[in-house]
Amino acid sequence: MKYSSINIDFEQYCLQWENQLNDMSHILNHLNTYPELLKSIGVKQLITSDRLIQNQLDWFQVTKKYYGMEKSFFKSHWVSLDLFNYEFFIDMSDPKYPVFNFTFIFSEPYEYVKLICFESINELLLAVDNKTDTDSIGNQIRDTVMSIYNQRCEDSERPGF
Repeated sequence: MKYSSINIDFEQYCLQWENQLNDMSHILNHLNTYPELLKSIGVKQLITSDRLIQNQLDWFQVTKKYYGMEKSFFKSHWVSLDLFNYEFFIDMSDPKYPVFNFTFIFSEPYEYVKLICFESINELLLAVDNKTDTDSIGNQIRDTVMSIYNQRCEDSERPGF
């Protein structure tokens, strides 16, 4: 795929997601006033609103290159929260803008799993005011992954597996 065709596709993408991208800009401005909050959930360097479009272009290009399992899982309408990695995202396709992480399950059936950290961006935006224990998010993610693996182990021990 030529770079120019990616630019045309990305322009159409920006038009399609214009309202949500505007919301993301405001959300990022607010979140950047609480850097410690984001670090507590694992976001090392939160992107800034002025980097949003470039960040989305980079992510858009990455998702265009995926195929197979990755192509069906990763979506271009996700906004990466971290400047340097694709670990935590906001899903622009959901009006609540959930914040999530993901993991890959290395046992059959192999799959990517979305791990919801906050059902709604409002939960994250109000986390300081509500005194939410954001340090426990990492533990919740680990517990969820371990639960999936444990279930797989139990299933594999059943007759017929």
